[in-house]
Amino acid sequence: MSPFWLIGFAIAILVVLVVVLLLLGIIYQTRRIIRLATVASEQVEQVEQNTMPIWQLNQTNRYTKEVADGMGALEELLRPLPKDDQEKRAS
Repeated sequence: MSPFWLIGFAIAILVVLVVVLLLLGIIYQTRRIIRLATVASEQVEQVEQNTMPIWQLNQTNRYTKEVADGMGALEELLRPLPKDDQEKRAS
C-alpha cells in the first residue's frame, strides 16, 4: 500500500464523518423546528380563543347600531305633527 492511498482513505473517512455530522445537525434542527411549530400552533389557537369575545362584541356593536338606526327612523315616523299639519290631514 502506498502512502497516497492511505491519505486518500483518511480524507474519505473525514468527508463521510463531516457529512454524517451535518445530517445529524439537520435532523436535530428539523425536530426542534417541528417542536417549536407545534408550540406556536397551540399559542395561535389560544390567542384565537382569547380574541373571540372581541369579534363577538364587534358583531354585537354592529347589530346595536342597526337597531339604533331603526329606532331613529321609527322615532321620525312617530314624531307628533305640528298643529296646522294635523288640521290639514284631518280635513
